[in-house]
Amino acid sequence: MNASSLLTIGALSKQTDVSVETIRYYERIGLLPKPLRSMGGHRLYTNEHARRLLFIRRSRALGFSLVDVRALLGLSGGTGMTCAKVKKNHGTAHRQHPPQVERAEAS
Repeated sequence: MNASSLLTIGALSKQTDVSVETIRYYERIGLLPKPLRSMGGHRLYTNEHARRLLFIRRSRALGFSLVDVRALLGLSGGTGMTCAKVKKNHGTAHRQHPPQVERAEAS
């Protein structure tokens, strides 16, 4: 990974429209992986951090709680979950969508 593809926390905040404080909070609670650090101790984020942060922001905008977002991220976390396991563990989740998701599915 070259240094030109790394983002400071300010650049990540601007790119994703998520405040610096919220980015730090998501790191503290484990929704966003800890970033690399520069020699001076500054956080350096990758494009993967930006993608994950955008997913979290969109999910929150749809009304998902942070607990829900964590579960959604866990589904794509490379844990080897099969469709059958997802249905077994999260089979009722489709009945518990936030109202915004229900409206989007109806249109």
